[in-house]
Amino acid sequence: MGPWKYIEGEEEGTRELFNLEDDPGELVNLYESSRTVADELRARIAAWKSDYARETGDRPKPSPEDLERLRALGYVE
Repeated sequence: MGPWKYIEGEEEGTRELFNLEDDPGELVNLYESSRTVADELRARIAAWKSDYARETGDRPKPSPEDLERLRALGYVE
């Protein structure tokens, strides 16, 4: 959103917020000092995930071509 980039690592329990205009190299995590922005972006992501799950029935299904590729790589039987 605008100059902001929010990253949430669910498995790791990490949250990062960067202002890409001021910090294009993403060196300074502003999550703690800019909680209002982080909370807004987090809410937007949660709403998107909820809408996406409702529209698609949770996760997208792989195409037949993708399934064949996964079989060829040994990921799917």
